[in-house]
Amino acid sequence: MTAREPGHYEYSGLRIRSSVPFPNPVPPAWSQPDVEVGFGSLRSPRVLADGAVAGFGVDGDSLYLTIRGVATFRARAGREITIDAQPAAGELDLQLYLTGSVLGAILHQRGVFPLHASAVEVGGSAVAFAAGSGSGKSTMAAFLTRRGYRLVADDVCVLNGGPGGVLVWPGAARLKMGRDGLDALDAAMHGLEPAGGTRDKYQLPVEASASAKAPLPLRTVYILTDGVGRPRVEKQEGLDALDALAGQTYCAEFVPAMRLEKSWFYGVARAARAIEVRRLIRPRGFQHMDAVLDMLEAEWRGR
Repeated sequence: MTAREPGHYEYSGLRIRSSVPFPNPVPPAWSQPDVEVGFGSLRSPRVLADGAVAGFGVDGDSLYLTIRGVATFRARAGREITIDAQPAAGELDLQLYLTGSVLGAILHQRGVFPLHASAVEVGGSAVAFAAGSGSGKSTMAAFLTRRGYRLVADDVCVLNGGPGGVLVWPGAARLKMGRDGLDALDAAMHGLEPAGGTRDKYQLPVEASASAKAPLPLRTVYILTDGVGRPRVEKQEGLDALDALAGQTYCAEFVPAMRLEKSWFYGVARAARAIEVRRLIRPRGFQHMDAVLDMLEAEWRGR
C-alpha cells in the first residue's frame, strides 16, 4: 500500500502517531506519542514455518509478528511499531493486525494487562464478556447494544489500575461480526466495511460509551462457558478468579516469549482482587440469547 502522512489517534488509552489509520482520530494536540507506527524494512528472525499463516519471534526488546501475504510487524519496547508490508497488503488487513496482536504485544511490553473480552457500559461502569476467539464475545455485546447498552470495547479490553479499582479503556465504536451474527441481528450487510483478514467478518458501527475517551471502572467480568439447560452464573473467588482471568489474557503466548511474566501476573492479580469474576454458563445458539440477556439484566437490576 502507499504510505501516507502520519495521523494522530487516541486508542485504548494510548496516544498513537501512525502512517496506517487507527480508529478515533484526534487533532494533533500533542507532540510526543506513546506509540509511533511507520513503515520500514525489517531483518526479522525466521518465524514463519512452512505452510503456516502466522508466526512470531522475539529478539531483545522486540517482538516480530509475520502474517503470510500481509506483513512483518515489529513491536519494540512498548513504544514503536515498524511495518514491513507485502506489496499487495491492504490497509484493512494492516489495521486488523495493528489493533489486534501487534497492539497486544505493545501493551504487554508496557506492563498493561489486555483482557480478551468485549465490554458494554452498565450504569456508568463496564461489564465485560471474556472468552477465546469465536466464543460469542462480540455477539453478546452486539445484542446488548440492541437493548440500549453502549459499547466500551470489542475483543480487547485494556485494563489499568485506577482510584479504587481497575479501569477499562474504550476502543472503537464498532464490532467485528460474522454473517450469521449479522443475520440474527437483522443487520443489513450492505455498506458494511470488511474487518480484514480471512474470517469473513464485517465492522458493525454501534453507539459508543458516553465516556468514549475516558476509562470506565470495570465492575464484572463474565467468563463465557458453553453449557446445557437454563443459563446461570457462578461466582469465582480467590485462586479460581485469578485462574479465570489469567486464562483470558489477550496474546498470552507473547508473555513468556518476552519474559514478562512478573508484570503480567501483577496485572492479573490486581484485576482479580478488584473486580467481580463470574462464569456465565449458557447454551450456544441465537435462539437462547433472549433468555441469557434477560437473566443478566435481572442480575444487574438486583444490585
